[in-house]
Amino acid sequence: MNKNFKKWVSIIFIALFFALIVFTILMNVTATNSNNKAKNQLKIQQEKLDSNKNNYQDKFNDEFNQYKNNLYKSKDAKLSSITLNNENYSKAKDSLDKFLSSYFTYKNQKTFNERKDYLLSNDLITKSFANSDKFDSPKDSTGNSYIDASGLTSTYKGNSIYSNFITNGKGSISVYALVTFDSQYRDSWVSTATNLYKIDYNMENMKINGINKISTIENKGTATRSN
Repeated sequence: MNKNFKKWVSIIFIALFFALIVFTILMNVTATNSNNKAKNQLKIQQEKLDSNKNNYQDKFNDEFNQYKNNLYKSKDAKLSSITLNNENYSKAKDSLDKFLSSYFTYKNQKTFNERKDYLLSNDLITKSFANSDKFDSPKDSTGNSYIDASGLTSTYKGNSIYSNFITNGKGSISVYALVTFDSQYRDSWVSTATNLYKIDYNMENMKINGINKISTIENKGTATRSN
């Protein structure tokens, strides 16, 4: 009796043990499937969000372009002018910044001459402008370099640019620029000037075709050492 009882207890215990193992395996499989299902659902939701985001972005771009085109075609001259001016300004500003920084920076005759080559090689100015008297070297009374003789240097400090005329993006736009730079003779005197310039900028080839000084807005001199 006792032997049969122990035998059945052992059988039941082993059966329960295997049942527990099977149950654990089934639970793990179920959990894995649930996790995979949850991951797939999250992936699908993320894809939908990305798709909606792209659709909204495309819709926004389409509406913005339509709005911009409507402004261009507007019979209201003020709306049309403001829109075109903003676009012309943004296109021109990078080229104008690079041009002005180079044009108003030199430390001797050699670097003064190198400005033209730099501006030409970087497609910032036209050949006709490069060959104009704006790049001529100043001479002293003996015919030698005034820059080297006087120790003249120029250091660009900054600008404020204002577009003037309206174009369709294929012609020239006249730009007013307030340019600030330092001029120094040897080590004895520094002059900080802010001048107003009118710049001829070609919207089609994105190059500067000329610059002319309009007036001096401010000029301050500072002695750096006593002679």
